[in-house]
Amino acid sequence: MPKTDADSALGLYQAEGHAIRIEYSRQAMETVRTAVNDGFYTLSRGGLEVGGVLFGRHTAGTLRILEARPLACEHASGPAFVLSTKDEAGLQQLLASRSSLINV
Repeated sequence: MPKTDADSALGLYQAEGHAIRIEYSRQAMETVRTAVNDGFYTLSRGGLEVGGVLFGRHTAGTLRILEARPLACEHASGPAFVLSTKDEAGLQQLLASRSSLINV
């Protein structure tokens, strides 16, 4: 069976000896990679920790990651990704918006 664009847009990870299959959007992982790289070069020593939320679907035996969304952090406690009260409110908003992010 020939591969479609949808097939090539997904990567696959499955740890040896584990039944669960993880499918992931290559674009979502590129979003994560870019954010981590940008955070690393933000500070000269150790970088700035970044975070976000992965959105997707879970079915029997498969976890499919479809979207990665960054979560703003004011870094009130320094370069570590420690959420302030304001950051936690942003997380709640991001989670509440999840239904509009994934349409599958």
